[in-house]
Amino acid sequence: MTMSFRTLKASIVSILGAAAAADGTFRVIGYQDQGLAAEAVADSFRTVRVYYKKGTFDRSRNSTEGPLQHDTQFAIELVSAKAAKGDLATLENPSATNAQRATALLGFQEATFEADESIDELIDKVFQVIMAADMTELGLDVGDISDRWIDEIEKTEIPSQGQFVIIGADLPLTARVVEDLTGAIPVDAEDPALTATIEDNMIDSTAADPAPAEVSGGN
Repeated sequence: MTMSFRTLKASIVSILGAAAAADGTFRVIGYQDQGLAAEAVADSFRTVRVYYKKGTFDRSRNSTEGPLQHDTQFAIELVSAKAAKGDLATLENPSATNAQRATALLGFQEATFEADESIDELIDKVFQVIMAADMTELGLDVGDISDRWIDEIEKTEIPSQGQFVIIGADLPLTARVVEDLTGAIPVDAEDPALTATIEDNMIDSTAADPAPAEVSGGN
């Protein structure tokens, strides 16, 4: 049985992927049925990636026999890229004239502004999808998830690639899910074969340890 955090991640990807397919201006990594209009990829692109970052299990709220309350943390990473109008290599060309450098720099600044506007728009779209009033369960059954929340938005700097100016943003998502202890890979702790294997491993480990060096007494 799949752990709930994996089910939740797949559900988030599906929700955002469906929104991306309907919107047509960005892609969700890992979601298959989507496409972008030609004009949306000619000089720009926007992507969304979701991954499980970490989880905690508060011992005071859980039993060793389960089920366990799992406080999950997901990272929703957004990227927006815009192509600069002009050759950015001109800025590093020692033979370029001041006028050529000025034109290239202007193109870079304009692309940076457009990429920033674009990432703001993408943040708006993703935030509204995830935090919508009818998305409190994020596709899971009622009772399987609680405390869904995005507590901050932070933009990130990404080095430019070729003619593309790239700006990113992080939306950390937290939610509490319930994990059942199913023993998906059964191991019988009372199995004599397991006990014998453990004992053999202990013997092998002891044999592998070097004997202590003898210390000769000095006169």
